[in-house]
Amino acid sequence: MLVLIKKQTLLNFLYQILHCSDPSILVCEHLFHLLQWGILDISIILNDTVRMKKWVDNIFVADPARGDTGERELWAGKVAFELGDLSVAKEYLDTANQKSRGRCFGVEDAKYLKFLKNNK
Repeated sequence: MLVLIKKQTLLNFLYQILHCSDPSILVCEHLFHLLQWGILDISIILNDTVRMKKWVDNIFVADPARGDTGERELWAGKVAFELGDLSVAKEYLDTANQKSRGRCFGVEDAKYLKFLKNNK
């Protein structure tokens, strides 16, 4: 229970940073992108479906100058998987796999890669 409290506190902190009135806290666009990843990651851990749905679309517009290596689709696929929308998850995960040639899947993404391989 203590771990969940700490993760929820971190999630609230990240949310406050992204909605702060002082944009100087966002040192660069990459920070915004990384904060969104953090919010999505913690939302998945906490199974916070409301936050997942709210933030997943933002991942596609954050830091447009960042290279397109499939990371955005990986996050969208992870969220779709967690929400039970498996056909959408397969599409996004397949796109992420193609764009990154499999490199965007880390050890922590094993269940998503397994799902993708089992649904080819």
